[in-house]
Amino acid sequence: MCIATHISSIYLLGKQPVRISKFEYFFSNLSDITNFFNKSPQRVAILDETVRKRIPHGSDTRWNFKSRTINTVYEYREQLIECMGKMESTSKQAVAINQAGAIRRILEDSKFVFWLTVFHNIMPHVDVLHNQLQKTRIDAALIR
Repeated sequence: MCIATHISSIYLLGKQPVRISKFEYFFSNLSDITNFFNKSPQRVAILDETVRKRIPHGSDTRWNFKSRTINTVYEYREQLIECMGKMESTSKQAVAINQAGAIRRILEDSKFVFWLTVFHNIMPHVDVLHNQLQKTRIDAALIR
């Protein structure tokens, strides 16, 4: 699917609510990546060794959590793929091997990479707006 088609699907969101599932699917995959490392100190050790950066974890409802997670996954995607491959080849637990393989495939998926790139580029602007809206006193003329 070309970029114009993806962008058109964003426009059609208001007309076809079913399309929201693409975003839910993307954010669900993003949460899977975070949750994978939260469950095991051994996985975190391999992450530290391979990526040298922790994936932010926290509340799924906090917008800055999603923003930080998106930025980290975007910036370290190649290293995360390498990390997942290492876990697949060295882990002795079938569940961990399967989850690492699934996450590696997610990180290599062109649709996931597209949405990761889109949100990585949008999030700085969303963060500014979010921070402005969180203030107790808002002057609409000052929001830029």
